[in-house]
Amino acid sequence: MQDVFDRTSASWSLRALALGGIVMVLATAGCTEKPLASAALQLPPDMKANLTAAALANATARNCKTALRFNEAGFEKFAKTVRDFYAANGAGNFNERTLDGYLDSKEMQNEFLAYVEKRDILLTEDASWCAAGDAEIAAASPVGAFLRKRS
Repeated sequence: MQDVFDRTSASWSLRALALGGIVMVLATAGCTEKPLASAALQLPPDMKANLTAAALANATARNCKTALRFNEAGFEKFAKTVRDFYAANGAGNFNERTLDGYLDSKEMQNEFLAYVEKRDILLTEDASWCAAGDAEIAAASPVGAFLRKRS
């Protein structure tokens, strides 16, 4: 695979690609001033896996605007589960600050890089993002669950 980015730009790329729609949905529950930057890393493994899948799906949809869209309704349902988990455990709200902590984590950067490599995505080529998204939908993968084909 052609290397079209380096690891130092991966964090910025991931945030730019994934933050938009996800933050809007999570922020609807309000904000907290508690320092939660690392709290996302304490999510149960299944929630963390779904958050990763949602971030990857959002990045894919943002780079394949002509054929794919992010499944906002599916994500809202998941986001409610995460917000409820945080509230039930006295951790405050899962919000933009919390999400930033997760997206900036080395773990998430590695997930993003692995996804790009696995799907042979060239960051500057929309067609490679679209092919990756189509494959995720066809496989009914966790990433594919957060993607929809445009009609």
